[in-house]
Amino acid sequence: MARKKPGSSQPGGPDVGKAKDDGRVQVVLLQSVPSLGVKGSVVSANAGWMRHELFPKGRAVYATPENVQQHSMSAEQRAAASDPEKLAARRTEKLLQALRTMVVHVSRRSNWYQKEPTKMLGAVTAWDICQAAEKQYGVRLHESHIFIDGPIRSFGAFKIPLNLRTKDDRQVELTVDINSVRWIRHGSAAA
Repeated sequence: MARKKPGSSQPGGPDVGKAKDDGRVQVVLLQSVPSLGVKGSVVSANAGWMRHELFPKGRAVYATPENVQQHSMSAEQRAAASDPEKLAARRTEKLLQALRTMVVHVSRRSNWYQKEPTKMLGAVTAWDICQAAEKQYGVRLHESHIFIDGPIRSFGAFKIPLNLRTKDDRQVELTVDINSVRWIRHGSAAA
């Protein structure tokens, strides 16, 4: 029986994803690694480092033809992904889109002994809205981002304008729904 050359049965050839004589392998980076390269680049890495550190943590995959086609990026794509201004613009756009669809719920006690409890005990301030947005959606807002003249002292749904200091000064409105509850326990509403 004839012996095959090592690696000749692989579609990408003998050197794809295999350790070379110097103990290095070709990998595609899934995350930027400071001492190795940026996300999407095909680089040569130490085989042990790849096996024990990069691959198990999901920072890189072996450079098989399928992985190279799926994960690698061109130089222009890498430059666009690493540009801090473009990254900040994309994050801001995602945040604006999320804020447009968000409804922040705030609960306040009412005079429950009345037949129609319309009077709120206390008020809802910009701080309360910031806390509710962070707790419900994980979006951290500062009180200076919220434009309200004073505390809100009635129940209902309100459109609150936000100032997120975008370059093009786009105005975003956050919907705040203030509910009437009989008791509030440990920060959560209980009817």
